[in-house]
Amino acid sequence: MRERGVKIGVSAKIGKASLQRFYERTEQGLFQTHPDGRWLCVNPALARLYGYESSEALRRACPNRYHLDADPTYRETFLRAMQADGTVQRFEVSVRPRDGGVRWTAETVWAIRDETGGILCYEGIVEDITHAKQEEARLDLQAHHDSLTQLPNRKLFLKRLEETLALAGQEGRRVAVFFVDLDHFKKINDTLGHAAGDRLLQKLTALLKSCLSTDDTLARLGGDEFTAFLPEVASAEDAIGIAQQWLDLLAHPIPLIPGHELLATVSIGVSLFPDHGREAATLLRHADVAMYKAKQQGRNRFQLFSTSLHIREYERLI
Repeated sequence: MRERGVKIGVSAKIGKASLQRFYERTEQGLFQTHPDGRWLCVNPALARLYGYESSEALRRACPNRYHLDADPTYRETFLRAMQADGTVQRFEVSVRPRDGGVRWTAETVWAIRDETGGILCYEGIVEDITHAKQEEARLDLQAHHDSLTQLPNRKLFLKRLEETLALAGQEGRRVAVFFVDLDHFKKINDTLGHAAGDRLLQKLTALLKSCLSTDDTLARLGGDEFTAFLPEVASAEDAIGIAQQWLDLLAHPIPLIPGHELLATVSIGVSLFPDHGREAATLLRHADVAMYKAKQQGRNRFQLFSTSLHIREYERLI
């Protein structure tokens, strides 16, 4: 019996030592925290993920796990999930490492409870998914934004406009939609080249954005066509005021290539929700009709949509 007891004791020591080596050497972040967020244990891999040279350095500099969160709502969301299930699987959270940047992690966490069901601590595994999130963001940018100007594309523009119109309908707000077309863009490309044309589109983007607020949306549909919407306007005069600001800005020559300036003009069509339609596609089409009327009248001007305009355009199409 004595010999068997000695063997069991040795085996337990070996198992504990092996577990300790795994804890210290694994590349996965492992931790144990008090329910209030204080570290109880943290392995070197997790300390390195957060930008610290050792577990001790992390615990000295940041004694509470929640202090690392880049998103202040993380703690409440995490605790609600834990209370509901007692565990969370691949819970994604943004954290601020030692260098002050932002990293993304996926956490799998479970609660350790006492015999009465009270939570003693949380244990978990942390994986660095920053690269995957960056790639996801890059693909999303490609799918929903124009590569030249970085503006939203048609798909994202219509999605945002539809969401805005749904709220505006409930709240009784007016929304202004613009269709902006650069005049004589083909001549610019043919005479100055496509590189100069691209620079002009980028400069035009900056000019158009300068008159808009952060709540407004500007998009490039393709070629020389831009569109925008203001989520709230008091009247048609507000929308016309923005169109006039754009025309005024473009009255000044634009530096395009070294030693050369270009006087560019645009034709602008404007439609209003709910006056000229209640759906995103309809409002965009009506702004387009108004823009073509502005071109017919000599370009370098704006035109507000009206029902009579729509009838004449339909008759012309027939």
